[in-house]
Amino acid sequence: MTKKATVTVSCDLLNELLCAQNEIIVNYKINKGEHIYCGRWNEEINDLIETYNQVAEILNIEKMKLIPNN
Repeated sequence: MTKKATVTVSCDLLNELLCAQNEIIVNYKINKGEHIYCGRWNEEINDLIETYNQVAEILNIEKMKLIPNN
């Protein structure tokens, strides 16, 4: 069985990551409106949300929620 590695990450780095992701989201919202039509769900969006949620869990802040496309 393999051991999981543990790392220590700077809170400043986590804050920079969330700020950068928030800036991307705000820019999309300004340019595209409240929701973005992607045609199909995109792995990059999954990666963005997953990364945000992992950092949010570490910092104990609200996670990003997915809105289903009807």
